[in-house]
Order: sequence, then C-alpha cells, then structure tokens
Amino acid sequence: MIKPVADRWQARFADDLLEQAKREIHHEKPKTTGRLMVAWVLSVIVLASPIVVMALGGGLILTTFPRVLPLIVGLILIGFGYVLFPPRYRNTQQTYSRVDLPLLFDLLDDIAARMGTTAPDGIHFDGDFNAYIAHLRAQSSTRRDWILGIGLAMWVTLSPQQRIALLAHELGHRVSDDPMRHGVFARAKVVLENWYETFDLDRHIDAPIIQMVMTGMIGAYYQIFSWFSFFESQRAEYRADAIAAQVSGRQASHEVLEILTRADLGQIAIVDLYPYRDQPEWPHL
Repeated sequence: MIKPVADRWQARFADDLLEQAKREIHHEKPKTTGRLMVAWVLSVIVLASPIVVMALGGGLILTTFPRVLPLIVGLILIGFGYVLFPPRYRNTQQTYSRVDLPLLFDLLDDIAARMGTTAPDGIHFDGDFNAYIAHLRAQSSTRRDWILGIGLAMWVTLSPQQRIALLAHELGHRVSDDPMRHGVFARAKVVLENWYETFDLDRHIDAPIIQMVMTGMIGAYYQIFSWFSFFESQRAEYRADAIAAQVSGRQASHEVLEILTRADLGQIAIVDLYPYRDQPEWPHL
C-alpha cells in the first residue's frame, strides 16, 4: 500500500525536480533543501542504530554481571549490532589503470577538465548493458578510489559521440554530488536493509506478532527514507544529464538516455514473459 502512494508522490514532484535541476546547472554544488536535511537526519538515525544496539548490550552486561542470562543477551545484542553495520566494500575486481588504457584515460581527462572534476582512478569492465561510477575502498589500503564501470554489452553498440555522452553522464554524478553514489545515504540504506533482513517475513510464514510489527515499522521507515533520498538522487541524475549534454551535445546525450530506457523496458518485458523464478518444477519423466 505504501509503495503506490510513494510512486504517485514521486511522479507528482518529478517535474518540479527537473525545473529545480535546470536552475542549478551552473551552480558548483546542488542547493541545500529541506528534503536533503530530512534525509540527512533519517540517515544519521539509521547509522546510529547499530551503535545503540551494541551499547545496550554492553550496558546490560556491565549492570548485571556476573549473571549468566543477561550476559548471553548482552553478547547477542553486541553481535547483532555489529552485523547491522554496513560492510566496507573493497575494490576486488580487476581494475584497469592509465598504464593499461592510455587513450581512454586521455579522453576521460579531457571530459573531466571540461566539467571541472578529475578522471576516475580506475576502470572496471563487465557484461552488463549499463555503466556506473562508484567510490570504493582500495583492496590493500584505506584509500578510496573513484571507479568507472563500463558494460561492454552497451559500449559496443554506441557511436563515438554516444560513448562520450555516456562517460560524461557518469562523471557528471561526481559533479552533481549524488548522495546515493557514496556517503551517508548509501550506508544508511544498507543498514536499513540489514534491519529488514533480520525480521523478513518472506522467510518466516508463521512469524510471531512482534516480528510482523518490527517488519512493518522498518519497512515504513525504509519507504519514508526512500522518498526523501529519491528526490535528491533524482535531482542529481537530472544535473548529470544536463552536464553530459553540455559536454557531448544534446543529441548524443538524448540518444544514450533513449537506449538505456529501451533496454530497461525490454528487460521488464522479457521477465514478464518468462518469469523463471515462478515456474513450477516439472516432474521427471
């Protein structure tokens, strides 16, 4: 019930977000809004929850020691709080550097210079029909690198100008400061997902009432958080589109967006036609 309401609300404000993004094209950073502040508050509350749970466990142990049952409960709470923390994702994939791809990095340097940013630190290739940019921790150090991911299935279908538009769009996410690409919002989303997984009713049909209540509360909080984070992430998406159009031209940028949209719609249509996960198991003959 919550999701349809959220979808209608997001659609209602989509045009307003687009107009706001247009006004901010020439701003170095997106304007701070009430929506952004609410999303920050919600994120901080979520990120503090594992610490609160661990503190409750530690306090229970300290105030009741050496009683055995409170000690066990306290250790469970500490362990549960630790599990809630978002994982520290490291860059474990094969990463190509300037030495490996000098021509591509020269192109990225040129695009980044026109956008007022820097080229990514490394590049990933995969078979997806998409592209992405992510802020990942290096495999053997605490340094965090910007990694550009390029789906070869899409790359080979694009013209040279369309490839520039794609690269400019991904670099545009750095310039537009998309909150869901890195930082507090992304980590808060992972913590919320960990909370929900703990009380997931899909895996427990005969769940007790407390589990149902917790699942409903966490799901509602997650949806509210998604509302506000969506607005800021979508505004950053519009900014990235506009920045890419300035670098590569409106025509190439429009063509790339159309290709991505058609790919998403095609995937949805295929899944609807062939819902493999819902297929019954055929008897052996």
